[in-house]
Amino acid sequence: MDIVFRLFSITFNDVMPQWWRTGDHLRRVFQHIDDLGLWKRLTIVGIDGGKKTHKIKSLDGIIDETRSWKENPYILRSTKDDQGIFFGITLRKRGLNLFLRLNGDELENRRDWLLEKLVSFGRGMHDEFRTEALLGPDFQVTLLNAAYPRPRPPRQHPLWPVGSLVDFISKSYRQRQTGDPPDAIERLLSSPLPPGVSREDLGDLLIFRWIDDLVDERRIAAARGQQERWFARVLDLPRAAGFNNLGDFLETPFSLRPHPPLTFYDDSLMEGYKAVVLDKENHADPGLIADMGEWISNRSLPDGTVLAKLHVILPNRNSARSFQERASALGIGKVLYTDNQGALWNIDPPGLWLEGNDTELE
Repeated sequence: MDIVFRLFSITFNDVMPQWWRTGDHLRRVFQHIDDLGLWKRLTIVGIDGGKKTHKIKSLDGIIDETRSWKENPYILRSTKDDQGIFFGITLRKRGLNLFLRLNGDELENRRDWLLEKLVSFGRGMHDEFRTEALLGPDFQVTLLNAAYPRPRPPRQHPLWPVGSLVDFISKSYRQRQTGDPPDAIERLLSSPLPPGVSREDLGDLLIFRWIDDLVDERRIAAARGQQERWFARVLDLPRAAGFNNLGDFLETPFSLRPHPPLTFYDDSLMEGYKAVVLDKENHADPGLIADMGEWISNRSLPDGTVLAKLHVILPNRNSARSFQERASALGIGKVLYTDNQGALWNIDPPGLWLEGNDTELE
């Protein structure tokens, strides 16, 4: 598990070119890293993607070094590999991006109290820079590359990712940017919260905390799904790309061609698609069922064509749902159906999903 604090970005209202040469802004950032108890763990510094790194001698030493930095992404880390603590600072003409990640033993040793510290770090960044900069849109504590049970259809915000453990919302930033309803701040302040979730109103800063600690990964995953569902309802977030109102996913296979006895065959993936029609009792032709079972078992067609996976296409969603259990028993991959435009929809897309769907959000 990788826990991440992300602030993309701090954009200054008025700064001189190469503002970091004064050392003041970055000193304030590093001081809060020190307050987190992480500074002494950071031993190596270099440009992200660069081959050259060198050791960090002291806080004052790195501040002096930053005066000669250029507009680049820099990394301070605890080890030479991707394990441990990784602190990224991207310098821009009018601001900076911050990315703090912990994994491995550096995370395991802090699971019970790290989240509280990261909340304090976020609050500290806001207090340091709110009068001279806008903070956002990404301003959160989340997990990196970790699945969690999502509502169907999943939701997305135009500017910031969902699935956070802590959300920091600068009112001054969100009131200026697009992507939220005009009354978004009012909704965020007044909408009832799920049990166990906290909302802290600190003037310009709103903090939503969806879990208390990082001890139980099952609770962490559930909290992330709850965060997405709540924000989707409160801010009327649109569906994620590729999903319809029912939570089905649009499949767009390429390089399909007819290949009897299949309906289509994908040469690149060596996967087959077979159209299936059910009778009035929602039963498929027994002969076809037997044939498909044999193709799947042999992993090939009668002519010897390799069949890595077999998918079925039903004429409508009701038929697809009726055939889903039988398809699973046969070892069929995707159960698809066609709409009036001939598009293919997957009624059981891969992923972790909350029970039911959220069609009432529409």
